[in-house]
Amino acid sequence: DEKDHANGQTTIHDMLKCMSTYQNASGEGPIITEILQFLQGNGVFAWRNYHTGHFNRPMAVQNIRAWVVERRAVISRTPVPQIEQGIRDQIAKCFQKVAGSPKGQPDIFGVVEGRFLAVAVKAPGDQLRAEQEAFLAALRRFGAEVYVATDASTFIHQFSARRGWGQKAKVA
Repeated sequence: DEKDHANGQTTIHDMLKCMSTYQNASGEGPIITEILQFLQGNGVFAWRNYHTGHFNRPMAVQNIRAWVVERRAVISRTPVPQIEQGIRDQIAKCFQKVAGSPKGQPDIFGVVEGRFLAVAVKAPGDQLRAEQEAFLAALRRFGAEVYVATDASTFIHQFSARRGWGQKAKVA
């Protein structure tokens, strides 16, 4: 039974909004997508590197439903922050880690003009961690073309300028 905020109680909408906010917390997703569209649209063999794991959405929905059903009798009296934390806890259980994956890997890998390409994407204001710096340095030592991008337009400009593409590059 869904309650409304007019009565000061939590709604199902609040729970779903929390889940959406949690999933998009990093802010890197849209940047990664735009960079990949640009690269692939310009003939670069590039892919998203799911190095930390994969989010199992069906499992998350199942876990959240079970969590809510267990608390059905008290959910309408539960403070929103407590519900949000409960949903976060259920979502956190739904990340399936990649076994044996080294720390510090970039978000995008590819091959351009016969050269290995790596792009680490950081949300504006975020910094590379030490293991990311070390991983990127190792790639550079082996001849990879490495970028750190905090926004797609700067990356696109730098990548295009390095190739002398200028205005010829297709922008997604």
